[in-house]
Amino acid sequence: MKQKLLFNCLLTLIYLNCATPSKLRVVKPEYEGESRFNATILVLPLNRDVVPYEQQLENEQNEKSKKTLLGRDRTFFYRYFGPAVSDVTTADVIGIEPDFAPDSIEFAQKTLPLDEKRQLEMYTPVSGCINSEDFDPDFILFLEDLFFDVMYKEEMRGVGTGSTEKYTMDTGIEYVLWDNKSEKIAAYGKINKSYNLMGLPTKNDYLKVLELFARSIIEKSPLVIKQAIF
Repeated sequence: MKQKLLFNCLLTLIYLNCATPSKLRVVKPEYEGESRFNATILVLPLNRDVVPYEQQLENEQNEKSKKTLLGRDRTFFYRYFGPAVSDVTTADVIGIEPDFAPDSIEFAQKTLPLDEKRQLEMYTPVSGCINSEDFDPDFILFLEDLFFDVMYKEEMRGVGTGSTEKYTMDTGIEYVLWDNKSEKIAAYGKINKSYNLMGLPTKNDYLKVLELFARSIIEKSPLVIKQAIF
């Protein structure tokens, strides 16, 4: 029993330590140190339903490759990312509105500095706000280039010893946190992580990724992280 428990713990450590997440996150100076405890936030993916066709063509001409969520990945994201954000912040999360088009907000392709060497190219808001009977959030979390890339590799161990199956899941997201009241960017960033899996990704694997994204975004923002109480 002890040996089995030790083996399971070892597998868990191997799983968690396979890749350190790459987090390039920026908070605008005027929002550093702020703690908006009772804020409201709307989560809005910048997908093909929101980004105008002309802008998609411009992105392609600029050789900016953006991934698109399809099938199962899209379902997991729309169903669980809103609750994932709600679980890690004291803010009131309105939820994900995949079909809502923010016509009152003007967007433009912009280059945002991440550090001294790296930059983030995103289709970002530049002016405007959402103020309607249905939505009047303090902040809008715009999400772009979210992906889950699952890859399978079979490695031969040697003559007569068979092979080893390996699965990896590369994940990433880009985001902009828009101050809907002041009409300016409060925070933005890019998060990537690669996972080594024992098999095809499960629902729990997807949930871990979404929780990592949500926590990483809220940690570097004027919003407040929800503290666990035991």
